[in-house]
Amino acid sequence: MSKMKHARIEAKTLGSRLSGLSIMGFGASWKAPEPERDVVRSVINVLEDKRALYVDYDLEIREQVNQSLVEIRKILTDGINRVSDSSPAAEAFRLMRAACRDFLTQPHSDPLLGRALGRLEVPPPLGVSGGGKTQTARRIRFERIESNEDNFFAALGKLRGIFGQQLAFLGYLYRIDLEKDLASILPPEPRKGD
Repeated sequence: MSKMKHARIEAKTLGSRLSGLSIMGFGASWKAPEPERDVVRSVINVLEDKRALYVDYDLEIREQVNQSLVEIRKILTDGINRVSDSSPAAEAFRLMRAACRDFLTQPHSDPLLGRALGRLEVPPPLGVSGGGKTQTARRIRFERIESNEDNFFAALGKLRGIFGQQLAFLGYLYRIDLEKDLASILPPEPRKGD
């Protein structure tokens, strides 16, 4: 067994990535109840192993991303059930769960619908005949497939952005360090002079 420890982003450094932290009513001096902190830590530990949240886009496989997001929704629901309704973690878990639900209900996330859209061929404009008809239909088919893939990756980026914000908030508020892979979706650190 390797003794190599995964690189982690320290919780105390996450505050600089957040703007308006006390707007939500929880400032830097707020102290999380230990049982609640344990729940948040356990949810984050599971999310650190969910590659759909941070792996390079060109390595993503739609069906695997969808399955992972279904599992993440279950984990977040369990987390919601284990903290109080007034907990800042409950709201963060709800926002992330809603992002999963939103992603999974869009047409790009359904592989069957995506393939059907890809096979949909639109007849060429009137007056085009022969080889031009086939070429036009193929071009339209290709554009639809490409558009469906673009929508998938754009929606995945939006989901990761929501997760990044909420994870930065949770990590900072509950003083939980994040593995570097998962931390790659956090809001960027402010540039000097900003």
